[in-house]
Amino acid sequence: MSDRIENEKFSRKIIYLLAQMETMSAEVLSGFYSRAGFKPDMKSWISFSSKFALSLGLLFLVSGVIFFFAYNWRELHKFAKLSIVGSLILIPAIFALLSDMQKFHVKLSMLAVALFTGCLLAVFGQIYQTGANAYDLFLNWAILITGIVFVADFKPLWFLWIVLINISTVLFGGQIMRHWIDPYVFIFLFAVDAIALFIYEYFGTRNNPWFESRWLPRILGIAVVCSMTIAGITGIVTDFNDPGHILCLMLAFISYAGIIFFYSRKLYDLSSIAVSFVCIIAMVFTGILKVCDFNSAAIFFIGGFIIVGLTITSAVLLIKINNAWKA
Repeated sequence: MSDRIENEKFSRKIIYLLAQMETMSAEVLSGFYSRAGFKPDMKSWISFSSKFALSLGLLFLVSGVIFFFAYNWRELHKFAKLSIVGSLILIPAIFALLSDMQKFHVKLSMLAVALFTGCLLAVFGQIYQTGANAYDLFLNWAILITGIVFVADFKPLWFLWIVLINISTVLFGGQIMRHWIDPYVFIFLFAVDAIALFIYEYFGTRNNPWFESRWLPRILGIAVVCSMTIAGITGIVTDFNDPGHILCLMLAFISYAGIIFFYSRKLYDLSSIAVSFVCIIAMVFTGILKVCDFNSAAIFFIGGFIIVGLTITSAVLLIKINNAWKA
């Protein structure tokens, strides 16, 4: 039987089912794990080490450039400042254009171009004192690297782009709307991250190899539920003095329900469900604080029992979901 299915590609659930069969030896299962990518071989470890070293080198290079400017700012002429950063953008850009865009080190070069684009904007703004708001820097940075993000098709670049949009939104709320915890700022953050998560998971369920990695959707899922949780908690504490807080509270529980349903029924991801449970507990505990009017004795007795009960319930549900996927 193992010869017949030797060349098949397995999901984690199929391998678990094979492991329950008494005819499967440990050596055969180990081979299945390796072919499915769940158990890295020596070649995978070498590839990972190489990519990790290249990525770490890029981070050290970017941080070195930032500290170099910070230490030598007064001694450098403005032409030298712009020339240095411009060269750091031009060199990896030319290298990427003359190389195969599908290779990891070329994609890393495009990431370097995107990072140094932000450095160039910061240096330019500091030299000429443009007086622009901080959100302008991050928004323009996101706009300028949009083409690179689509061309490179590299997950860290997509992550950087989404982070820049989120930072721009928060800074816009703080500098223009004068209130960074404005509910509509969080609604926009929710919309951006939720759309990105939906697109990723939509194509991920269609067996597209690019969407197999799980770190990006997990971060997006955390951003989705946390943005609405913060807004909902703010609304509870402030007695919902803005109608937007009520909308945020509704979106929060819709996002919790959606994530729990999708990742328990359609695509197995226990970590995303666990984050939703934690956010629900935080929201409920805030409600208890408000109802008890922050009375320490009442919070200790009532809140403590409720939180312990919710935590136990969440753990039991997570175990049930995990067992259901193994069945």
